[in-house]
Amino acid sequence: MRNISAILATLALAVGGTLLAAPIASAAPAANYGCAGSKIDTYTVADSRFGGTWGYVNLYYSSSNSGTNCAVYVATKYVGTVHGMEIEIKRSNQSSWISDNGRYTKYAGPVTVGGTNGTCIDLEVKSEAPDASVGFGSEFLGVHCG
Repeated sequence: MRNISAILATLALAVGGTLLAAPIASAAPAANYGCAGSKIDTYTVADSRFGGTWGYVNLYYSSSNSGTNCAVYVATKYVGTVHGMEIEIKRSNQSSWISDNGRYTKYAGPVTVGGTNGTCIDLEVKSEAPDASVGFGSEFLGVHCG
């Protein structure tokens, strides 16, 4: 009888440990999609030729690394359906873009660039329909200078 009690106690601890660990493993993504800092702006991504608003870009700022900007392109059209999305960011005085592109259901990014204190940043997004029959891009150039 003592062996059965010991086994049951061990199982209860094992199950209890699993139940306590489960919420941590299934935690929801951060509200700012993995970007550090505070949200400083939102840009609407729209094209009237292809059906109005397709999403928006959230822009975040952190004072770390001599100023860090981070951006995420969040879909409002075709949400839940795999479709082409891309977001790019760079300091306006640089030529190389930092990008995330692929076929996503909700958002592209985050993309991050450091050393943004005292300079402007550029953002570019691209979208396409799930069947890739329609696509377009939007640019937000020279934004959040300082």
